[in-house]
Amino acid sequence: MTRLQTINIVFPNSNENEKDWINLFGDLFLDLANKENTAVCFTLMPEQYLPSTVIRGDDVTFPVITFDDVKSKRQLAIDLETIAAKAVVTSNHELNHAHYLPIDKLHALLKGRIVGVDHTGVNLPTSIISRPEWERVLNVLASHSNVYHYPEEDWPFIIPADETEFAEDITSFDRKRTPKFELVYDKYANKPMLQFALETNIPRSEMEALFPGPSGFAIPGLDEIFRSVLIQSPWNELLTIRIDLYYLAQDAEVELNDWATGEWLIREGGRVKAGVVK
Repeated sequence: MTRLQTINIVFPNSNENEKDWINLFGDLFLDLANKENTAVCFTLMPEQYLPSTVIRGDDVTFPVITFDDVKSKRQLAIDLETIAAKAVVTSNHELNHAHYLPIDKLHALLKGRIVGVDHTGVNLPTSIISRPEWERVLNVLASHSNVYHYPEEDWPFIIPADETEFAEDITSFDRKRTPKFELVYDKYANKPMLQFALETNIPRSEMEALFPGPSGFAIPGLDEIFRSVLIQSPWNELLTIRIDLYYLAQDAEVELNDWATGEWLIREGGRVKAGVVK
């Protein structure tokens, strides 16, 4: 079975508004990635591991996520436009985007402050995606990459790995493995969401001052780790984009921990086996 090589998060760039948005967003990561035209490829840690994650603009009508293998064959595409269209039909919620942060303000506050990408990801509403379809997505990805359960939750992660680890399993935890990719089967969301979990050099007190409520908020239970922000985009009505900003690591946290290496997910969650989704 071929391995996944690339996770592509593709944004439309057909008009000036969309181009300006993707240019400002991508510019935040230039110190952490290789840039070719409209594509930003995050640096893998370690470099030879797969899959890599790419953000790019392209001639699409709505953001889409594709998963391509080492033979450049597309194994899976998550069609966010179709999911979002179903969300509009099924949702009775009035959407308020007044507290979403403009991309130019996010860029001004974070330029030079992002030092790593822990993971990217997508949240898929349970009200729209059936359990069999969710399991199909997991089974496809588990056939082509190292996917691990998050204990007690439907939040599996793809963890970068080498070829031997793909064939067998990850047993070495002496290095950081990023960026990971998270899939969330979300019972609270009423539309799909893209998420970007970013490591910063910003202490918690400064982060809270830079991103006060209601634009900035803490997810219950995770407030000691990061602060979150929802971002304005040309696709607000149908898609949420959330940025999770990790606080500056304290001296005792700088060393490798079991989250950075993937050990906690691997040992506590266990690998998702193709055809066997628990």
